[in-house]
Amino acid sequence: MATPAFGLGPRVGRVIHTVGPVGEGGDQGEVEVLGSCYRRCLEVRPGPHSS
Repeated sequence: MATPAFGLGPRVGRVIHTVGPVGEGGDQGEVEVLGSCYRRCLEVRPGPHSS
């Protein structure tokens, strides 16, 4: 989900939010799942001229 950046300055138009895994001690693949969440956000992020 992308939301307005409000007071972060003119170069930051939107803030991308993602969900991640619930921590289960670090040995249940959480690192890989979190990485996948962030990669997916970058794949679907709005273009530079999106509102």
